[in-house]
Amino acid sequence: MRVVQLIVAGFLALGAAACGDDGGSSTSSSAASSTSTALVTAATTTSTVTTTTAATVAPTTEEPTTTAVACTPPSSTTERTGGGFPNGLSRLVGADARAGIHPCFERFVIEFGGTGALPGWWVRYVPLPVKADPSDLPVDLPGAGAAIVVTVQTWMPDPFGNVGYPGPGTVPVAGFRTFKVIKQIGNFEGTTSWAIGIDRQRGFSTMVLANPPRLVVDVAVG
Repeated sequence: MRVVQLIVAGFLALGAAACGDDGGSSTSSSAASSTSTALVTAATTTSTVTTTTAATVAPTTEEPTTTAVACTPPSSTTERTGGGFPNGLSRLVGADARAGIHPCFERFVIEFGGTGALPGWWVRYVPLPVKADPSDLPVDLPGAGAAIVVTVQTWMPDPFGNVGYPGPGTVPVAGFRTFKVIKQIGNFEGTTSWAIGIDRQRGFSTMVLANPPRLVVDVAVG
């Protein structure tokens, strides 16, 4: 009988614990938390994790493809004028004269400085020997079999030598294939002329560029 009473008392004590207030809630929350943790752990343990791996792109050793631009040499030998020549006197002055090598032509450039409209210009073949302006004396162009004269209607420099291109009167052309010599052959009454001595008569082209203003003469090579 004593055993029965003890068993009954034990069941009553368990019932009281299950129906208590804060302590019971705390115990219940703890039990629920333990049960939830167990369920989460079980779910985590039994779930299958799928991992997606991005495809690896192997580095390439190929060089970028570039397309070479064909160089077409000028072919015309016809004289050219521009800038209102022969009535194109300008307030600009010649600031520089230079030459350069390109794949299929060689280039002579006259650069202008100051303010005003581009001066009149005239580019043409002339017979050898070239004549100086204004003396009309022959000018020696060593190695030249033909000559192009470039005339611009501006000073290079001004009559007093204070403004504009100070010289020299030749442009270096060492290592050039077509250009043999470039000489200034006149700077008189607001008009400047340059002679380009070349190996033989070849096609040439002209163009005007801006910022700064320039007159460009390209002569074919090859």
